[in-house]
Amino acid sequence: MHHSQVLQRCLVPAVWIVLLALPQALFAHGVIRYDKGLWWNGEKFEARTVFTKEGVFQDSVAGEPDTTINLEGGFVVPPLADAHNHGLGGPGFEQQVNSFLAKGIFYTANPNNILKLTKDVRPYVNKTGSVAVTYSNASITGPGGHPIQIYDRMAGQIPGWSKEDMNGQAYFVIDSEADLERVWPIVLAGEPDFLKVMLEYSEEHEMRAGNSEYFGKRGLDPRWLPAVIERAHRAGLRVVVHVSSAADVDVAVKAGADAIAHLPLERIAEATAREAAERGVVFMTTLVSHRPSSHVENLDEVHRHNLSLLSRFDVPMVLGTDGERGLLGEIAELARLSTMSTARVLDLATRATPQWIFPKRVIGTLKSGAEASFLVLDQDPLKDLAALSSIRLRVQNGHELEVEPQAETKPSIGQHIVSPLMHEGVDAAIALYRKLRRERPEDFDFTESQLNALGYELLKHDLSGEAVEIFKLNAEMFPTSANAHDSWGEGLMEAGRVAEAISQYERSLEMQPHNEGAVEKLKQLRALKPEE
Repeated sequence: MHHSQVLQRCLVPAVWIVLLALPQALFAHGVIRYDKGLWWNGEKFEARTVFTKEGVFQDSVAGEPDTTINLEGGFVVPPLADAHNHGLGGPGFEQQVNSFLAKGIFYTANPNNILKLTKDVRPYVNKTGSVAVTYSNASITGPGGHPIQIYDRMAGQIPGWSKEDMNGQAYFVIDSEADLERVWPIVLAGEPDFLKVMLEYSEEHEMRAGNSEYFGKRGLDPRWLPAVIERAHRAGLRVVVHVSSAADVDVAVKAGADAIAHLPLERIAEATAREAAERGVVFMTTLVSHRPSSHVENLDEVHRHNLSLLSRFDVPMVLGTDGERGLLGEIAELARLSTMSTARVLDLATRATPQWIFPKRVIGTLKSGAEASFLVLDQDPLKDLAALSSIRLRVQNGHELEVEPQAETKPSIGQHIVSPLMHEGVDAAIALYRKLRRERPEDFDFTESQLNALGYELLKHDLSGEAVEIFKLNAEMFPTSANAHDSWGEGLMEAGRVAEAISQYERSLEMQPHNEGAVEKLKQLRALKPEE
């Protein structure tokens, strides 16, 4: 079954969020002195005594401090930041805030969110005890462009909402100067913090436009990108451009984009990197991505080429996530590719990324005069970046945070096989699943819900063929589950395989006769199936 119960919370009045119990801050007063800490200076850790006063770092203060805290040799770094994260936009907000802060992520940017949800959550972010967030709200795309396919599916799961309701809430469609003139006041009325524009293999735009096979696999006509960026800049908004190909990157850089969301799935040209450096265009990494890349020969080498090229020309980079492994997974992937030093990765995570998200704030540094926000780690991240998860103390604006402990859970097998699925194809992912289930059954969460969630994530990104195979595998692993067969039926329905979908929904109903959702889907499917 789909996640309709969760999504029903998406568009209820904002009152539901008033009940949130956000992580508490211990409001320390006066001057605090921190002794015996090893403080990150951007290159190495050094022993220092540091003071905070009124939420700001001070190298020294007059008189005696009100409180002295012994950090006992802990390693002190600025908080982490994620410049491309689709969380903190609505459902599960309270749990997400706690999870972000527990992981030491104090700053993030949400590059595409339903406008109504942004309005609901804004009063509860950017304050002590919560996460600092910037929102782009609805993105700008072309007819049938990404991410329309995602929000079309969501609309079907939100009571009272149609696909048409998503236009202007989750995305804006522009295909002419008249379209841009019409939607621009609506864009600005939503008070976005920045703007997100979609390019998707722009070199093939004419071929993909109007072709149903490329629904959700195209973006804005590149001819309109300079006009969009020019209007955004006049309004004081930075523009982040979603890309897939090297041509997309070149188009975005030449059009005046401020940032590129995603390293492309192709090698960036040297001339493009040089121009990006001259213009100060920022690149978001998003190496651990849900984007299909099985068509890419040796993706690791493509990423290594692009990272090394951008570094050679001193093109600014920030960290962003676009998959289920999160920020620590993105950091681990950067470390695995070995194109930059551990110190450089740590600098991206703690300085470059937060400073890009909030350029007017003095953050991402532990120097005097900066906001007094930091993490104290038990272990040295220069020896192993996994130490970023060994957080002993979280301080935000001079206040120590109390967060709910994160439950010890096994890694999701669904999340673990996402990377091979996207890079090598669904058959490779299924083979890895079987191997791990056979050889390492205790190391991962193999419960039914893990593959089910992966299947729906694939459907959300218009990958119905891959979703069907994952749902089929889940039904094989859990043959007596009505839910597994129901989900398999839904995947087949999305893929247009009507007869097979009917068979799976009938099987689900045999196991769970009161499944009203399956009854309704069968009515729809039988209406589509011609009489024998």
